[in-house]
Amino acid sequence: MEEALITPNVEHEPCWQPWLWLAREYGYRACWSFPVRTFGGPILGTLAWYFKDPREPSLRMMELAATLTHAAAIIISRHREAEERTRVEAALRESDARYRAFVAVTSDVVYKMSADWSEMQSLVGKEFIASTERPRRDWMDAYIPDADRTVVWEAIGAAIHSKQAFELEHQVIRLDGTIGWTYSRAVPLFDQKGEIVEWFGTASDITERKQAEAQLKTRNIELERFNKVMVGRELRMMELNHKSPGRQGLQSESSLDQFTIEAQRPAAEPGQGDPGGESPRRA
Repeated sequence: MEEALITPNVEHEPCWQPWLWLAREYGYRACWSFPVRTFGGPILGTLAWYFKDPREPSLRMMELAATLTHAAAIIISRHREAEERTRVEAALRESDARYRAFVAVTSDVVYKMSADWSEMQSLVGKEFIASTERPRRDWMDAYIPDADRTVVWEAIGAAIHSKQAFELEHQVIRLDGTIGWTYSRAVPLFDQKGEIVEWFGTASDITERKQAEAQLKTRNIELERFNKVMVGRELRMMELNHKSPGRQGLQSESSLDQFTIEAQRPAAEPGQGDPGGESPRRA
């Protein structure tokens, strides 16, 4: 019902025919019904007046009905807002309790970010990086080294655009000021309209793993260099044996062993002799 519905006499209103027995039982003949609604919002209810005699509302009665329905709309709206506020506050308290419990049991860094990541709302560093309980906009300068800021912003932009989880391995400034590595993952939280309101994330310390990977890479490089030396040794041996068969081949093999040792030995500093022997004598 969008507008007021005025029935001066229910006996003459076709819509009332199925309900005339009820009107006669209670002895009313007229019914005025006015919608109760907020400004531009949905109908919250109706204000209905029943009369024992047929009648139509006067201008004064219409004005009174408008005043009463307006007051009723305000009262109902405020009551509903209070109920919603109570529900939201209870939900926030429960959410905060769960958040604190999670922070207490996890060994990972836990953080919250604004919808566009312009502000870090909180961070619990877990003795890995510095904690912060106050919102801060300089978090990128405080936590991310210059070398990784571009790639971090690119990953953030992609996550915001897709409304999907942020996930990245990147360098971070540790509590002692040194550079470490972290695996960071954050998920977006949405409002009822499907818009991102904040991000909730965790970050784990993967510094030792990254250091082990770097050491393995270095060893692989050294092994590849050694393999190249050994391949060269075999080729040289084949060449010498081809040129000097028999005993000379054995001597050549001994010479190649010395060649392999020399290939693996660090180069001597300028002006120094053999690192393992005596300095060369003047002729």
